[in-house]
Amino acid sequence: MTKYSMSNMRSALNGIVNDESKSASDGIPSLGRKDIVIAVMGVTGAGKTTFIQNFTSESLAVGHGLESCTSQVAIIPCHLPDGTRFYLADTPGFDDTYRTDVDILREIASWLSEAYANKIALAGIVYLHRVSDTRVGGAGMKNLRMFKKLCGDNGLANVVLATTMWSQVNPEEAIKREAQLTSKSDFWKYMIDQGSRVFRQDAGVESATAIIQYIIGRKNPITLDIQVDMVDKKLTLDQTAAGKEVEGDIAKQRKMYEEKMDRLRKEMEEAMKQKDEALKEELIEYRAEIEEKMQKDREEMEKMRASKDDLRKQLQEQHEQQRREFETALQESNARIVREEYNLKMMRQTHENQLAVKELQFKLEQEKANAAYWKRKDDDSCCVM
Repeated sequence: MTKYSMSNMRSALNGIVNDESKSASDGIPSLGRKDIVIAVMGVTGAGKTTFIQNFTSESLAVGHGLESCTSQVAIIPCHLPDGTRFYLADTPGFDDTYRTDVDILREIASWLSEAYANKIALAGIVYLHRVSDTRVGGAGMKNLRMFKKLCGDNGLANVVLATTMWSQVNPEEAIKREAQLTSKSDFWKYMIDQGSRVFRQDAGVESATAIIQYIIGRKNPITLDIQVDMVDKKLTLDQTAAGKEVEGDIAKQRKMYEEKMDRLRKEMEEAMKQKDEALKEELIEYRAEIEEKMQKDREEMEKMRASKDDLRKQLQEQHEQQRREFETALQESNARIVREEYNLKMMRQTHENQLAVKELQFKLEQEKANAAYWKRKDDDSCCVM
């Protein structure tokens, strides 16, 4: 995670200002209307953080495997080799390990709508995809669908579709996969037809620089559907195309749960007829689990019935609570460290004392042995006389 992670919400929302004389607090970068802002999107592990690292001296944590290092939108100040200053908005993917699609959509939609409301336009978007993937799986397709819904047709003109991880696959195979992406409407073809451009992020800072220079060089900021919907049309999140896409996924999941509940009711009736108490108890526990999941889905749906201002308020409160929890955990951790250091010091002192006691005991035994020796010598000499 970036150095801005502990206050990502402040970097994403409070960092947006419509007066360039203002500045954000806590070292968080503030954005003005003339700033060049580019969003970076894609599934977890597509190389978003690695891409951003090409343009900043800040140390960014890179995610490996399925766990994301980006949980909220974070703004990173960047520079091209020629000194051109711009900002990259690091966004979470819709396949986060610990957060729901609803929470991720709320984060992204809130930041995009607040930026648009404050006249801060996106210069473009870089959407990253691993060419090393043998196929576009469920997470990849979900991210792609959500990306299209967020952008809308008008927002696709300044989008760069960049393939990553070229070094991890045979070049011939990678070229075939790239061709598949660009030739199928379910993948990239439709977006390319709307003006999106395909790049290969295969040469580190060199290819990354070419991507950023292309976007900046177009000098044609884009407006996304989600921004128009939530700011101009004043729709709630669930009324937007992106919101409806997520609600559709939740509806499918709810239908699956309802079918499971129907089967459970029949199995419960059968268990009661057979007087199988063990099976009955097992089915009751399973039903409780499904009911809990259905309740969570209802809560997720309710969270999307929020306007731009509602989202901002809710997320600020949520992240303020997270900040307090973090500070409490940090204080507790520091207190534990102090206690452990004290215990270690006492153990060392005790150990040193034990060594000193043993040394004294050893010397005492030696002195006793010496005394006994000289006593015997003295006794022997007396006998001889």
